[in-house]
Order: sequence, then C-alpha cells, then structure tokens
Amino acid sequence: MTARIGRGALIPGIALALAAAACTGDSGGDGDDPTSASSNESGGASASDIMEGWTDATCDIFNPDSVTDQLGIEAYTEGPSALGTTEGNFPGGLKCNSTFDFPDYEPEEGHSAFDLNGWMYMVLLPYGSEDEAASAYQELYDDAASQVRERDEDEQAVDETIEGDWDQGAILASVGPGNSTRVMYQKDSYMVFIEIGYIPDPGVDAVLATKESDVFTNPTYDFTPPELAEWFKSDYLPGLQETITTKLEE
Repeated sequence: MTARIGRGALIPGIALALAAAACTGDSGGDGDDPTSASSNESGGASASDIMEGWTDATCDIFNPDSVTDQLGIEAYTEGPSALGTTEGNFPGGLKCNSTFDFPDYEPEEGHSAFDLNGWMYMVLLPYGSEDEAASAYQELYDDAASQVRERDEDEQAVDETIEGDWDQGAILASVGPGNSTRVMYQKDSYMVFIEIGYIPDPGVDAVLATKESDVFTNPTYDFTPPELAEWFKSDYLPGLQETITTKLEE
C-alpha cells in the first residue's frame, strides 16, 4: 500500500503566521497580495513590488532540481509548479511546489518494503517593510524550533542559526514520524522559506526503535538531514541569495 504524504502538511501555526504577516493589498483574490509595499528610499519600486511579477520565474529562481538531486529522488510525481500570491498555501508568497518519489529499496529481513515519497514547498515572501519581514520570520522560527525541541533528543537532527548575506536565518530538521527539514532566512523586506517533508527514512527509524547505535548509522535515503543542512549552508543558499539579488537589480 502506498503511503502518500498530504500536501497540506504545513506545521500548525506557520500558515496563519505567514498569512497574517504578509503585506496586504486590495487584490480581490483568496490570499494576501504584496502590492501595497511602499517604495524604497530612492523612490523606485520596492523589492515587494518587483517580486510581485516573478510568479512565472519562481521555479527558475529556486531551481528545485538542485535540491532534489541532493535528496536522490527517482522522479517528480507532481510539479515543480509555480504558484502566485493568491494560490495554494502561504498567502502573499510566490511558490514553487513539488511532490516526488524515492527509489525502491531493499527492506531489512522480516520487514516489508513500502513506497517512499515526499514533497517540497519553496516560498519567497515579500513584505511591506523590514520590520514586518523580521516579525514574520521570528514567529515562523519560534514555531518551527519549538516543534523540533519538543521531540525526543535522538529525533532532533538539526537546530542551528545560519549566517550569510541575510539578516537572520536558520535550519531545523527532525527525523522519525512527522519528520521534516525547514530552511528559512530573512533579508531586508522579504523572507525565503523551504520545507521538505518525506516518509521517514526506514533505516533511521530502525535505529530509533532500538537506540543501539548512532541514528544515521545505516540510512536508506541518499542523504541525512545534517548532510543536507551543510549543503544548504555552503552551496544552495548563497547561490539562491545571489540569484535573488541579481534579479532585483535587473
């Protein structure tokens, strides 16, 4: 029987926090629309104004293939699909969403194999000011961090703030039931948020059940959350921020 993760699995509180904090305008749509952002000090369009027109380019900006290459997926089952500010989750944000399958695997003796799949939200959230973006980031971070820290110690895979060309950032990841990796940073009046969810790693779960060795002794997936976090810090996020900065200057 296929175990499929639902696409509405955003952690409680985050969707509401993002919706409440996103800059709003009279869009006439179902969600918030970052059209009311003020102009920047030079009198030109603000980052929020500029980003509003990036819907068709969102997946190009995020380059989801580079992330799923690290995950070792077999194929996308849906997407990657670009969604605008009034579509899907994260009202007011530009999204690139996808679902995917991992390759088949050989189960341990006495256990049955099951389908391994996951999903990924990649979101760019513009706000009306730096203060709004910082407030939204803090609420998002507090919620995600508390959910990781409430888990058993063995399930707390990554919990760290990260430095880079942004004002504040963090990576938080867990293993076991309901596991996920969440990557976020705030820069000026916008925020980047990436959430990756997937069927728990069978090899990791086997160790969690016995607690006889390090949790990542024999993972089934081609990645572990700490390895993925290191790649995000050293490679992906600096490149993503450079892409965003360059596009804002076009």
